[in-house]
Amino acid sequence: MDPLYFAVNLLGFLGLIFTIYRGLRSHQEKRVTTWLVITRLIILLLVGLMIVDQLHSLPAFNPLSIIRGVYLIFLFVVSEVTFGRKQESFGSPHQMMRLELLTLAGILVLPW
Repeated sequence: MDPLYFAVNLLGFLGLIFTIYRGLRSHQEKRVTTWLVITRLIILLLVGLMIVDQLHSLPAFNPLSIIRGVYLIFLFVVSEVTFGRKQESFGSPHQMMRLELLTLAGILVLPW
């Protein structure tokens, strides 16, 4: 794996952890929305990096890229639901904890 690709992927993942944590802990709806938009952009960046990595290694099949893609899509859906519930009400503490744990579990999948 290219060191630049690894560094950008790792920084994006760390930014994702930070934005999800800050968004779920914000008490103002405007700030929750801002952190949600930043989270969406970071997930989009990580999906783009995954697609570039898959195209770069094309004649060979890279199953780790497929796992990363499925993880990112699942993380996107869960974050949308959790942030939506946070905007409507104060959110569910259990659901927020699940999203944080799911994001932290990504350290096994995303950067490597």
